This record gives sequence, C-alpha cells and structure tokens, in this order.
Amino acid sequence: ITAYNREDFVARCVQSILDDAGEGLEVRVLVMDNGSTDGTPRAAALGPSVEVHRTEDNRHIVEVLNRGLAMALADPDTDYVVAMNEDTMYPPGSLRELVAVADAHPESLVTPLQMNYRAPEEIDANMLGHVRQVPGLLAALEGKAELERVYDLPTIIGACVLARRAVWERVGNFDPLFWFYGIDDDLCTRARWLGCRLLLAPQARLYHAHGKLNEDPESPDRPARTRKWRYELQARYLFKLKNPARSLFGAYLDAKMLMFETIFGCLRNLWPAGALHAIAIYLGLALQLPQVAAARRRDFDPANRLKA
Repeated sequence: ITAYNREDFVARCVQSILDDAGEGLEVRVLVMDNGSTDGTPRAAALGPSVEVHRTEDNRHIVEVLNRGLAMALADPDTDYVVAMNEDTMYPPGSLRELVAVADAHPESLVTPLQMNYRAPEEIDANMLGHVRQVPGLLAALEGKAELERVYDLPTIIGACVLARRAVWERVGNFDPLFWFYGIDDDLCTRARWLGCRLLLAPQARLYHAHGKLNEDPESPDRPARTRKWRYELQARYLFKLKNPARSLFGAYLDAKMLMFETIFGCLRNLWPAGALHAIAIYLGLALQLPQVAAARRRDFDPANRLKA
C-alpha cells in the first residue's frame, strides 16, 4: 500500500484487509509511507502482520511502488501480491474473491469493481469509463443480464492490482520513466503483450475515496494544475513512445502528432503557454530516447512471452 498524508483513511484500508483475510488466508501488509508529515505511519501500524516502511522525503510514486513490490517478492512465502492505494477499502469477501479468480486464471492481473466511497451504491467515475468499454457489462451490473465472474479489460486502474507471484515476476516492475501518471497503463500494456489477461472480478468490490474525508476537496491553485497537466502530457508522450506495435521512430512520430493536437487545443482555448509546454516536453523527450529504447527491449522481450 502506498501512502502519503492519509492518516484519515489508511487505517480503514489496512483494517479491511485484515478483516477480509480471516482464517486460511495469511496476509503480510507492507505500508510504504512516502514521506508523510502527518500521523499516517502511526495510523497504519495495526498489528504484527503490518509493516510500515517510511521514506523520509516525498518521492516519485513509482520508486515507492517498486520498492514495496521487491520486498514482497523477496519473501519466499509470498504467493500473491496486490498493489493498492491507501484511500481504498475492501468490503467483506472481496479480497478472497480476487485470490480465487487469480487461481482460476493463473496468467492474469485481477482488479475489483471500484465503487464510490461517498456513495457506495455508485460505481466510481473512473471505473465507469472502463465498464462502458466492455460490451454487456454495464447491463449486467444493472441487473439486466447475467453477471459473469470475470470480464476482460483493456487496462486496469492502478488503485488495486492483484496477481500471482509468477505473473509479477514475468511482468516486472513499474517503469521508472513514468513518475506517476501512466504507470498502470504501461504495466497493463506490457502484461497484455506478454500474454497475460487483464480481468475485472465484479463480485469483488473496492471502495475508493479520492481526496480527504475531513475537509471539502479544494481546487488546486494554477501552478499545481499546470504541473499536473504537464505530468499527464509527458506520460501520454511516453506511452506512445513505448508502444511495442511501432518502431521507436514511428512511435516518436505518433508523439509528434499528439504534440500538434495539444498545441491546437491550447491555442483554441486561449492558453498559449500550454502550447509552449507541449513543445518543450516533446523536445525534452529526445534526451530520453536511449532510456525508452532500453525500456522497450527490457519490457517487450519475446523470450518472456507466454507460449500459445
């Protein structure tokens, strides 16, 4: 569990895991505290099966995720690993259902149906976008058709990803080229290319809070919004550059087309500074091309693909 300044929720997340494990499912909870300045480390420490590993300063989330993943896989008793956010919690039975689905479909990454914590009967807005991409799934969730146990997804939201040990070892770490945005999409692209399925287990649920519980969400200031936009755009460029279906040169041309689309959108919305940002980020990627090429060789090695 990655955690940063969420003392208002992290205990709920950890406790829901401990409660759902019960007899016969032994869990080891690794809370990777990313330099919190509040009481998050103390709130998360709920017993001997919970370990809080603290980073003194706030770092890129991908670094913290990979450190936790390495610690989990270093334990020879680890059979499954689930990477999740600290602002989530399982209702009873959900964690066990994810494990059961992973056993039934060994070469897969599995995720639950994410629900809105503040309105528990509503599907989380981000999750709903994925649900609508799967033919018949929304109708089944609304009771208009039979609900299957699993559905294939094009990608998985990174708030909760469970897989068997062998799958994580095959797919590998989250790519450090992606600081925050895009790390889950990149992992899923790699997993799918290697022959793994991306499965939604709709009978397993996960409540996702998004934002603080003890205060009204505030709109970030203009510099924060601009920074977020820049990070998202850079991730979109990188995602195109790592596309295994294209040569690196062809992928760079695809990213160039995205740059032109972004520039046009910024100018149309009277935000010329955005157009300059789009150009600067794109040109800066040229310096990262050797790293991208190395990542493509590492992540899309044909030797690691599952045999048909």
